[in-house]
Amino acid sequence: MGQQKKLKAYLKTKMPLWMLDFLYRNKLLLSYGPKYKKSVFSEIYRTNHWGDPESRSGAGSTISYTAALRDDLPKVLKEIKAKSLLDAPCGDFNWMKEARLDLKEYIGADIVSEIIAENQRKYGNENRRFLVLDITEDNLPQVDVIFCRDVFIHLSFSDVFRALAKFKESKSKYLIASTSPIIQENINVITGSMHNLNLELPPFNLPKPIRLIDDRQKGFIERWMGLWKIEDIKL
Repeated sequence: MGQQKKLKAYLKTKMPLWMLDFLYRNKLLLSYGPKYKKSVFSEIYRTNHWGDPESRSGAGSTISYTAALRDDLPKVLKEIKAKSLLDAPCGDFNWMKEARLDLKEYIGADIVSEIIAENQRKYGNENRRFLVLDITEDNLPQVDVIFCRDVFIHLSFSDVFRALAKFKESKSKYLIASTSPIIQENINVITGSMHNLNLELPPFNLPKPIRLIDDRQKGFIERWMGLWKIEDIKL
């Protein structure tokens, strides 16, 4: 092994995980340029970057983690009389396939084309379809509810705002999105990294949610799914 490789190997043992992750994302940014966003999430999927044996979408998408959410979500959708839902991103559909949702139309969307092809092959039917979409750039279908779990935590502030703008453009009625009220300050990151967000705080300043849906799990930072009327979100 050359001296440069030895130095790199040594530094990797000394760097904190967040720094290694940051450098990894920047390497992809330099490699892929404008296609960075799609490339980084495709890389995460292909390499099982989060390292979970059950779901390539990570530990937060396991059956055990989502038990409370799968119990609460159908009740909320019934309360607001929702019959169509855009699940963006849908990831590998690991836990959602177990959710008993009374919907006339389910649309799963993700930026990773490999995920969508696999989901459509395994789970697609006349009431359930999967589309390749980038929620920060593409036009989105109009639905009763946009369900946006665990994506804002991987987006920069500017990309979160782009997604919210696309949600409003779609004329959809409700947004259900991940939020952590315990967070006291939102910290910006590059897209593809990770940060927990409180959507009621700057720079987003969303109103108080109509209600919170339980998405907590012991051993993880406390988080919920907030329910908002999209028309009440001011950008």
